[in-house]
Amino acid sequence: MRKEVAEKYNGFCRWIRIIHPYSYVHPSTKNGPGSMVFAGAIIQPDALIGDHVIINTGATIDHDCTVGNFVHIAPGVHLAGNVSVGEGSFLGIGSTVIPNKKVGKWSIVGAGAVVIEDLPDFSISVGIPARPIKQVERG
Repeated sequence: MRKEVAEKYNGFCRWIRIIHPYSYVHPSTKNGPGSMVFAGAIIQPDALIGDHVIINTGATIDHDCTVGNFVHIAPGVHLAGNVSVGEGSFLGIGSTVIPNKKVGKWSIVGAGAVVIEDLPDFSISVGIPARPIKQVERG
């Protein structure tokens, strides 16, 4: 839905970045327009945060991560270094991704899941370790 709203009003309004004063965002990061960083979140050096991204309470994004447009990082999610999260994905509360792994676009990672292998596009993955259990409908 965020993508639809952004596309509908693109050019009509100016999207801003909102960064809570009790979060830490390293100066070398790039945060896209329409992105929001909530209290307690930490974003480390050289992370790239796309447009209209939500980085929720207490989430950590380590160095050199790439978070695609319209991603939602739920509270307490931890991304280790050099993780890639594809456009439109949702990482559930307390999920973790180890270094150098990829979460495919428009995918869902369940609460508390631990990603230790790359996950495909349009998948729903749960568990420890996270395993795809279902494909997401492409809309």
